[in-house]
Amino acid sequence: MAYAACARRSPIVAAFSLKMGLLALVAGTPLSACGGSPNDPSEPFLGSQIIMTSEAADLAQAVQVDSVFWLLDSFDPLDPEDVLVEGWFELVFRNQSPERLALRYELRFFDADFFLVDRFIPFGQPLVLEPGQIQRVRDIFTIRAGPIRDLPLINLLQIAGTISRPAQ
Repeated sequence: MAYAACARRSPIVAAFSLKMGLLALVAGTPLSACGGSPNDPSEPFLGSQIIMTSEAADLAQAVQVDSVFWLLDSFDPLDPEDVLVEGWFELVFRNQSPERLALRYELRFFDADFFLVDRFIPFGQPLVLEPGQIQRVRDIFTIRAGPIRDLPLINLLQIAGTISRPAQ
């Protein structure tokens, strides 16, 4: 069982997300836009998508992501065809169930054509969330982005999580 959602930060972005979600649904691409400025082409548009899965059908929607923020920060060209990108992210997870849960997640970075550029698995996992607990996670990520000319195309962060009941 899985669900996908968009972590929204403002009514303007939420309205744009709904419009983009409908457009993506028509185009057959599961894309949700959740950040940046779609009205100003000079400002980078960074979106996010959330996919939570669980082997137990009753847990697939038990953990909610309240907010997502991410930023590409520094670039280190290793050679003309390979760039090391550092950035940071902040996620807020909320356990909506009446039981203790474990969450493992990874960050997947996509370009404008929904092509996977790289993925990052943060340390300190699994997160163990008590019933009703809100957990803020903030960390730095490093990914390889390919040719430097493709850097502006990285515009989607997908948070892919797996929810389970922790071992006693």
